[in-house]
Amino acid sequence: MITNWGSRLLFTSLTILATLIAPARSFSLGGSGESPANQVSGVSQACQARIATEVRGFMTARAVAIAACFDAYIACDQQATNAAADICRGNLLIETTGACARGNLDSGIATFGTGSANAVFTAGSAADIDAALISFLNNINNDCFVVSQVKLETSGQGLGFVAPASSPTRFTITDLVNALPAGMSCQSNEAIRKAYPLADDIVDGLMAFDGVCVAVSNGVSLGTSCTTNANCGAASGRCGKIAYALTNGGDAGFMSCPQQCTAGQLTTATGACQACPAGRFSATSGSTICSNCPAGTFGSIPGLSSCASCSAGTFTTSAGSTACTQCPVGQAQSSSGATQCNNCPSGTFNATTGSAACTSCPAGSFGSSAGATNCSQCAAGKYTNTSGRTLCDDCPAGKYVDTTGASSCIDCPAGMFTAASGSTACINCPVGSAASTAGQSLCQSCAVGTFSDTTRATACRQCPAGSFQTTTGQSACVACSAGQFQSQAGQTLCSACTPGTFSSAAGATACGACPAGTAQSTSGGSSCTSCAAGTFTNTAGRSACDTCPSGTTSGVGATECYNVAATGCAPGSPPIGASGACTPCPAGQRSNTANTACEQCAAGSYTATQGSTQCIACPAGRFSSRAGASTCTACPAGAFSAADGARACTPCASRTIAPRTGSTYCFACPSGMRPNKTRTKCV
Repeated sequence: MITNWGSRLLFTSLTILATLIAPARSFSLGGSGESPANQVSGVSQACQARIATEVRGFMTARAVAIAACFDAYIACDQQATNAAADICRGNLLIETTGACARGNLDSGIATFGTGSANAVFTAGSAADIDAALISFLNNINNDCFVVSQVKLETSGQGLGFVAPASSPTRFTITDLVNALPAGMSCQSNEAIRKAYPLADDIVDGLMAFDGVCVAVSNGVSLGTSCTTNANCGAASGRCGKIAYALTNGGDAGFMSCPQQCTAGQLTTATGACQACPAGRFSATSGSTICSNCPAGTFGSIPGLSSCASCSAGTFTTSAGSTACTQCPVGQAQSSSGATQCNNCPSGTFNATTGSAACTSCPAGSFGSSAGATNCSQCAAGKYTNTSGRTLCDDCPAGKYVDTTGASSCIDCPAGMFTAASGSTACINCPVGSAASTAGQSLCQSCAVGTFSDTTRATACRQCPAGSFQTTTGQSACVACSAGQFQSQAGQTLCSACTPGTFSSAAGATACGACPAGTAQSTSGGSSCTSCAAGTFTNTAGRSACDTCPSGTTSGVGATECYNVAATGCAPGSPPIGASGACTPCPAGQRSNTANTACEQCAAGSYTATQGSTQCIACPAGRFSSRAGASTCTACPAGAFSAADGARACTPCASRTIAPRTGSTYCFACPSGMRPNKTRTKCV
């Protein structure tokens, strides 16, 4: 014999069950817990009394039927072997014959819940529990509907239920009385549990044979899965079918009166606790519905008692969400629990989803509209030096920028300027002006006494010695006229040569002294006058010629006088040839001191007329390279002679030029320029 817990629970008499059912808790219509006498009027009292009687009868019949099943199961424990015990238990689920099987204990149709009473009645099953429910239906019909029409209202005229939309029937009342969580089927099960504390273990043991072969033929093995008897052998195979009353329609064990479901659950129509699905919640215990998570929250898993707020950077717009949506690019949300995201304000952007904050446009860029996913670079000529800007600033006058995305502008270099704002390039200072420092909005005109002959000058140059300028903004200086000079640079006028001096060419830096044999009596002379015949000067720089002493005479341009009787010829016309005739010395020659012969003028001097007694030094800016010259040659462009009596002109030195012939000095090229090969201009 098998010895286990079953042997201790075998009850052969149902008296104990009846005793347990008799004091069971009072069944109250409407579920309010009040006395039926306080809920109904005299019109409904007969129906009320009949219902109370039939409830007790149904509960007893149901408990007796299930107890018979449990006793049969326990009896199987008395078999000699485990195999025999299993065969015994399996036989309990043979349809229509087994004590615990469908078709014997009940028909497999739910006996509680909306529509259950009508379904059982229509099926007309003779199974124990179904027959008890049909008996309940038939027995309440006369007192509740035939004699008088019962009402369900909660007023004094009804049974205390909330009235449905249509008139009640015996099926309506039966479903209400048998509804969970305190229906008559549930209370019957409570009585069973008191008699059989291990009811769940019995049901679990029976469930092992549900849907498997418990009797076989035609070579089918016991325990093979099945849905019909034919699956277990055509001859005599049987498929185990457990009654609905033992499983509550599932495999969760023997049904109990439902306990109050916890927060995060709802109570179903069958009294079971069911986790709220994702996206819904119940905040309190005993809830019959789950509420949608409000917009701005979510529930990612089932069974929640509260919903979580969407984190910063996410949102939900509708209720019942299982997840939050990330804020799209161009938007952000800094708060939790948001129902929407906000556009990034102008001057900011967001290039990624799910952001809690927007990013300020960096220096060198701007954002002119809201909801931007990127910032625009400042155009050339514009800049921003701070972040978060909605537009770019023009570069101020004197500055520029030639690239996009600038965070600062560049000073125009010295020698350049911009007068307008928003410039992309600087302009060279024109000739006659200069900009000595960077960042200028205009160039300064050259002052009097100065000039600039190139563009992009950083400074005006002083007019060189020998020139002047009386007007501002000039590109060149004016050379001193012949008869004038200027020995210093940067001057606004020239000075006239004093008597006894001269300057024969423009641009003189000094006046030359009139050579011996000549004189200049006035200021501003461009040449000296040869002393007339009978006069002389034997020193330079004379303003007048001296008269020869008595008994002497001189030719034109004489530096001394001589005795007339010496030759008998006039000065400058010595006796020439065998005849001894007085002959004037030709141009390029002069008579000697004794007036006895003609001599060639030395290189660097000349005579332009016949009968000369003296040679004249070539003036500055001119030269004669050979003896006997009757004229002097102007220095070519690119060369100069600064003093009288030049035998050759001097080439301009490095970085200087002489742009015209007859120059007495050379000009320096401005910074950044150099002379050409001939030193006649700067390039």
